[in-house]
Amino acid sequence: MPDDISIIGFHDLEFSACAAPSLSSIATRRFLEPWGLVANEAMNQRLPVIATDAVGAAAGGLVRHERNGLVVRAGDHEALAAALRTLHDDPALRAELGANAARDVAAYTHVAWADAFADALCSATGQVIAC
Repeated sequence: MPDDISIIGFHDLEFSACAAPSLSSIATRRFLEPWGLVANEAMNQRLPVIATDAVGAAAGGLVRHERNGLVVRAGDHEALAAALRTLHDDPALRAELGANAARDVAAYTHVAWADAFADALCSATGQVIAC
């Protein structure tokens, strides 16, 4: 196992989810996350999200820089480190961004997703889809 990976065992979800800022995803050179739902899940827990400009949650407008999280340029490890330090060092900012995150994500429900998907299918096919 590589030296930079540790097996830490089970941790209470409530503790681990609320103890630190959440990363929605870290884009690699081979894979870009179109819209990781983990961003929505974190925001529903009043957590600010750090996302790159390459992920859908940021590019699509849910994660907004200094409103409900921090958005950094994809591949910029220095900006990512600075964002992590910022949230780590500023509990008041973490709380403010987290409260905004919970408000901003409230409209992103399963029903809203299903309705939008049905609308997209209707638009693409010209057929009415009854749910």
